[in-house]
Amino acid sequence: MKFKITVLIGFLFFVLACHKTKKESIERTTYTMSGEINKYENSQIYITYRTADMKTIVDSTMVVEGTFEFHGSVPYPTTATLHSKDYATMLNFYLENANYKVDGEARDVKISGGKVQMQYQEYLEVVKEIDEKLSVLSAKYNSKEESKDALREESYVLMLERGDKTLGYIKEHPDNFVSAFEMITLTYMLPPKDLNEVYKGFSEEIKKSEVGKALGNRLAVLMKSAVGTLAMDFTQNDVNGTPVKLSSYREKYVLLDFWASWCGPCRAENPNVLAAYRQYHSKGFEVLSVSLDTKETAWKKAIKEDGMPWTQVSDLKGRNNKVALMYGIEAIPTTLLINPQGEIIARNLRGKELHDKLFELLK
Repeated sequence: MKFKITVLIGFLFFVLACHKTKKESIERTTYTMSGEINKYENSQIYITYRTADMKTIVDSTMVVEGTFEFHGSVPYPTTATLHSKDYATMLNFYLENANYKVDGEARDVKISGGKVQMQYQEYLEVVKEIDEKLSVLSAKYNSKEESKDALREESYVLMLERGDKTLGYIKEHPDNFVSAFEMITLTYMLPPKDLNEVYKGFSEEIKKSEVGKALGNRLAVLMKSAVGTLAMDFTQNDVNGTPVKLSSYREKYVLLDFWASWCGPCRAENPNVLAAYRQYHSKGFEVLSVSLDTKETAWKKAIKEDGMPWTQVSDLKGRNNKVALMYGIEAIPTTLLINPQGEIIARNLRGKELHDKLFELLK
């Protein structure tokens, strides 16, 4: 039988760990997974996951007479993917030392088994309607039959709605590993101050788990650049190798823009930022872009192609860009709007929201 192709737009499926109680570890030290997938007769099927230290683990088994079975062990519950060799078909789930069954019909295949997977299935029901709408938008986007700008805007609105529903689920389940995991995804779209208050209500078991500690550390970094805080100063070289200091932009409104030449959504947003720059630059609006590129030629080529006249800086260390690490940037595009006093007043303003905010400030 076929298993479900899961489409998640803008949804980062991080792989992190959860703390196990002593009782649980004694009861079970291995996992098994079995099921039927007739489509992949006499071919391999895979389970892929990453450990807390970001090592990728891949296990595989043969599909024989339409059935397959995995045996293994994980040190802690972790997010994983059951997939074909080319990833054309895949299903995300939570893997722990438990028994799993893969069953269902055609487009409605499910993985059952494991306490954390049960929590995940419960959570998916909360966001099911929105995920279905996002899948439809994804299909339209790939068909190229409608305006990509309009589809991106509609997807962005739906993702914010999904974030609100997810936060509601987290508040109701402060002792679930899935809640901690899903909150990590929310750090890319919701204010860290709000998330930090919810995090304080997590059980001690969750806070002490690998995912809980990772979440706590990420929130601590993000709190340093939350709306209402002073933007941390930095110096980085521009395209000519000249040092540029953020504090030199005091007395103006500045959009601190994290992007890269290889980032499709960043390049799609650049024309909007350019329009805002042209309209409000004479009134005291500046843009300072920090690139997460590694290749100087690609960086400079994208700047020229997108016609960006403002200052660009980078240390060409990619995701390890010093400024990006300082501000806790793990997903792009990310923007921070800073007022003339150096205070961060807004985060991730895109499209019309950016223009509306600038009109309010500089009309």
